[in-house]
Amino acid sequence: MIINKNMSFFVLSIALVFFMFGCASRGKIRPQPLGKEAMTIQDLQKNWKEYDISYAGSTARPIGIIFDTRNDNKRMVGDIWLKVEDQETLSRLMGSIPGKASPYTITGGKDNYLYGYFAYTNFTSHTRRGTAGYSHSVVAKVIDENTIQVNLVRQEIIDSYNY
Repeated sequence: MIINKNMSFFVLSIALVFFMFGCASRGKIRPQPLGKEAMTIQDLQKNWKEYDISYAGSTARPIGIIFDTRNDNKRMVGDIWLKVEDQETLSRLMGSIPGKASPYTITGGKDNYLYGYFAYTNFTSHTRRGTAGYSHSVVAKVIDENTIQVNLVRQEIIDSYNY
């Protein structure tokens, strides 16, 4: 009986440690609170030189755009992101963002530091039959105290009306 209690306590302790480490290493991507100080898509485009900007997909059909703040020693990385080099490319990308969309904040680390912003485009791909397709979700993982990895995860969409 005592051995079972000790074993249960040990297993619970190990699970708690893994849970705490798992939560600590995740970045957070959240909509901004409404208010005067909220960043807008227009603010990001106007102040584009203050950010290292990257996108996923193509310039004709981007999936998302990240805005990494330049004036800090923090950075966002990822394998799929392509760097925006000029304002013309940015304008083309920004045209794919839905009209009233707000950028999401990307934060991470112990102090919930603001790494930058993420803007979804309105891109969803569908098959020819229209019964299934996919969209993307963005996830962030803290690599170290100065780096967060941002990736897109493909999600299947099933049109339940066609079944």
